[in-house]
Amino acid sequence: MSGKRNVILIVDDMEINRAILRGVLEDEYHILEAENGEQAMLLVEQYRSAIAVMLLDVVMPVKNGYEVLKEMSARGFLDQIPVVMVTAEGSAESEVRAFDLGASDIVMKPFEPHVIRRRVQNIIELNLHKLHLEDLVEEQAQSLRESNEIITDALSSVIEYRSMESGQHILRIRMFTKILLHDVACNCREYGLDERKIESITRAAAMHDVGKIAIPDSILNKPGRLTDGEFEIMKTHTTKGCAMLDGLSRLGDQEYLRYAYNICRYHHERWDGRGYPDKLKGDNIPICAQVAGIADCYDALTTDRVYKKAYSHEKAMNMILNGECGAFSPKLLECLKNVGEQFRVLAREYADGRSPSADFQPRPEAEFLHEVDTAQLTQTKYFTVLRYLNVPVLEVDLDADIYHMVYAPNDDFDQLRSGGSFRQCFHAFVQSSVHPDDRRRVEETMENYLGTFFEEGLMKRSREYRVFRRSTGDYHWYRATLLRIDTEDPHRHRAMMIWRDIGGELSLRRSEEEKRRSRAWWRWPGTSPAASFSAGTTASLRWSAPARASPPCSATTRRRSPSGSRTACSPCSTPTTGPRRRLRCANSFRRATP
Repeated sequence: MSGKRNVILIVDDMEINRAILRGVLEDEYHILEAENGEQAMLLVEQYRSAIAVMLLDVVMPVKNGYEVLKEMSARGFLDQIPVVMVTAEGSAESEVRAFDLGASDIVMKPFEPHVIRRRVQNIIELNLHKLHLEDLVEEQAQSLRESNEIITDALSSVIEYRSMESGQHILRIRMFTKILLHDVACNCREYGLDERKIESITRAAAMHDVGKIAIPDSILNKPGRLTDGEFEIMKTHTTKGCAMLDGLSRLGDQEYLRYAYNICRYHHERWDGRGYPDKLKGDNIPICAQVAGIADCYDALTTDRVYKKAYSHEKAMNMILNGECGAFSPKLLECLKNVGEQFRVLAREYADGRSPSADFQPRPEAEFLHEVDTAQLTQTKYFTVLRYLNVPVLEVDLDADIYHMVYAPNDDFDQLRSGGSFRQCFHAFVQSSVHPDDRRRVEETMENYLGTFFEEGLMKRSREYRVFRRSTGDYHWYRATLLRIDTEDPHRHRAMMIWRDIGGELSLRRSEEEKRRSRAWWRWPGTSPAASFSAGTTASLRWSAPARASPPCSATTRRRSPSGSRTACSPCSTPTTGPRRRLRCANSFRRATP
């Protein structure tokens, strides 16, 4: 027999049965044997691409034939390996159960060797023919996809050249999309992305701006800022593009057209519902459109356009991460940070006017397989904790000069989303939001703050200063804490900044301090409140706030004033009042008698 599938797996706990079947089939096929279902599954995993058919007994120890069928069906092995049940039980119920579980045929014991040889050969030939047809269908589908790709590439190129953009834009969008999709597939498994879907979405991303062919040149190529009316016309390229794609339904690849339609219509939607044309929110936006939207946004920022010059990779990343181009999914922004360096390399290698000889290859998916579950769980826990703590959190990578305002419970820290470099952004925040009396101290501290933090190998450092609260119109005390990230790599300079409102904490601290001082004023040495009252005297006490924070005068001598009606504390000359006896000065306590 020619071809790769020339192995028959015989599974039976009786050695005599295996010997009989081996003697019938070993002249034409290679034979593998297993004495229970557990051994059979190990052999299937190892040789599934070479096994032509499995002859499976029903009653076996460890794992019986029905359990083997269930496991093979659940793992998708039955699509490639036909199973022939070999059993002595000839009841209709057992036959129905075997066929329902996916068996291709049933052979009853005892069997005629010539008959079982022909039935096994027929099943193998039918399965090979089926696999061959599937290969033919896949080849035709691939050919159709390639034809569709040529047509759509030509259409996309016309649009890009008409809008005075390089044809490299299409290639970059595809590759940015593919790189980001691979990371999303590894770290956000809930989206169900596999290699086939990634390839389809990548090809469909080229159609994201197909509707621009219907936009007037005066608007499409306007060098300055669009007016409100012109921008409304520009926004219609999403819906007009979808109308064009509806006319391509005869191309046949419906999955590709569905992705192209969704990307074309929704790639300008934003996570917070402030996009267009349908103002979709959150994961109501198809994942293909979310990823293509980030890719398109990054490419627009890092290339020259008729209305702007190209920004640096760092500035583009900071603008996207901090919401200057609209809000994107927090999960996708984390994935973008993972592939930021790949974006930088691709943007440089495929810049306008350059034609690299080899396609850029993203990191293989296999590199991420061991990280998938842990990364996803860690990210979920991370955002859950942020929502619970409800404190502003900013991540900064000083090596790449990229920062990300990960969470902000209010708009008091919006200046930290201003783009540019981290130091420029922080300076703008200090000048606009920090209390004037604290600005110089915060600026000077920050100059040495980050450098010494990493040089000294610190894990945590905190400073306190006041930040303007827009909701109340006053300043609130915050404790800004710097925490180190990537502690295992001494050469990485990544950190997290957290601002915690400590206004309530300071108020409690002042209240406790006032109580403590009050007790100190009352309980002066050698005197008790009861000693100040004589029997039957209805004296009253009243407190007077001390003029300065000084301990009570301990003088016990007095001297009469010239009028004879007032006395004064000899050491400090503080006036005193009351009967002619030992008195405390008014710095700490004043007593009035009726």
